[in-house]
Amino acid sequence: MVAALSFAAILGIAVVDWWVTQGLSFSIFYLVPVSLLAWRGSLTLGLVGAVVASFFWFVADYNSTVYVHASIGVWNGFVRLSIFVAAAVVLDRHRKSLGRERALARIDGLTGCRTSRAFYGHLELELARSQRSGEPLTVAFIDLDHFKNVNDRLGHPAGDRVLASVGERLRAEVRPTDIVGRLGGDEFGLVLPGLGEAAAKDALGRLLAAVTTVLDGIDPLAGEVGASFGAITCQAPDIEARGLLQAADDLMYRAKRAGGARLHLELWPPPPSPPSLPSQ
Repeated sequence: MVAALSFAAILGIAVVDWWVTQGLSFSIFYLVPVSLLAWRGSLTLGLVGAVVASFFWFVADYNSTVYVHASIGVWNGFVRLSIFVAAAVVLDRHRKSLGRERALARIDGLTGCRTSRAFYGHLELELARSQRSGEPLTVAFIDLDHFKNVNDRLGHPAGDRVLASVGERLRAEVRPTDIVGRLGGDEFGLVLPGLGEAAAKDALGRLLAAVTTVLDGIDPLAGEVGASFGAITCQAPDIEARGLLQAADDLMYRAKRAGGARLHLELWPPPPSPPSLPSQ
């Protein structure tokens, strides 16, 4: 749509350029659609637009201008083509640079998981979707047990390699629709759309086993470092994203206090307590 409108604008400018009074230059107006093609489309579209705009300008210029020598018109056309091409190239590079910066803002450079900010954004979207559709949603908070031992005894580069391996394993084990985020130093978050309690417990159990395999491979700390999972499964809940993740965080700490290296999952809201029997 943008490409069609841009090329139509080039043609419209060319028609006006053809009929205007001699001496008026419309070359600056061609830059607008050419720039739009490079910014909203691609470098190829921008370059094609630059060539087309230069051609139309060249034809209109020869229709209204008498040069001492024909080479002057050719030179002017080449100069304008160079300007249009340069504008397309600069805008394309700027667009790609902004795209890389946005990607870096969304992806944690060490683990490849979503950054905390991007994770919260996805959680809010999935929570709103669950509230509309009534489909279940599971949110998990993961913390590595005794991870400080890795940094203290093996050094921070080794700790970074462990975090990268954990992030890679989590991303490899989840579904394409699931979201994995790095929330802090050795803290990770999961958003599992569409999973009820039983399915979530099964999926998170497999993830716990996969992470444990990674952590058990740390030499010479095999068996000393583990992972605690806290998870909340909800269905159309009346709760904010941060409150839901905080509830999962609380369950994670409950798993740690129980010895760590385990999963603690609960429903939200908690099921009502059975009525107490009347005293005899």
